[in-house]
Amino acid sequence: MKIPWKYVALLTAVVVVACTKEWPARKAASLNGKGGDGNAVFASEWTTISKWKKDQKGFFAEQSLKSNAQKGKVLLFARNLWAADSGYNGDDMPLQLPLNFLPYNDQPGLTETWQYELQGNKLRVNLEVAGVEKAEPREVAVRYVVIPDEMWQELSVANPDTASMPYEDLVAKLDIKP
Repeated sequence: MKIPWKYVALLTAVVVVACTKEWPARKAASLNGKGGDGNAVFASEWTTISKWKKDQKGFFAEQSLKSNAQKGKVLLFARNLWAADSGYNGDDMPLQLPLNFLPYNDQPGLTETWQYELQGNKLRVNLEVAGVEKAEPREVAVRYVVIPDEMWQELSVANPDTASMPYEDLVAKLDIKP
């Protein structure tokens, strides 16, 4: 039995169209959803910290969280950490905390330790400065990102370096506004 060429051509066209059709992808969680479904990444706006308080360890500033951080991994980024320093020639590239800064040239004894911690619905940014008699904290901008636990597990399995991923790579991967 011979199959007419018209049917072969029609069948080939159907297969080609079916193979090139874009099917909607299923997602376990929304990457950039704004709703409170618990499965969406939350990224705060950049907030400037200009008022620091002092305690026995150093300086700290607190801000309230706008998302339920208890249900996810919180990453904190800061920028303009050294913009007020003379001779600073970098840009305001966001850096992920915790961060230790050890200058190697003009101030050999200086160290800065930038950390953060969650205290209920508050985020506390800590700065410890050593090697300087009179330290003054500077104005910095911070932004936090909350990644739901389930999504964090998927990201960290796929890429074990997710926790230390550069800011630009993370916002691109999560599809959030820089």
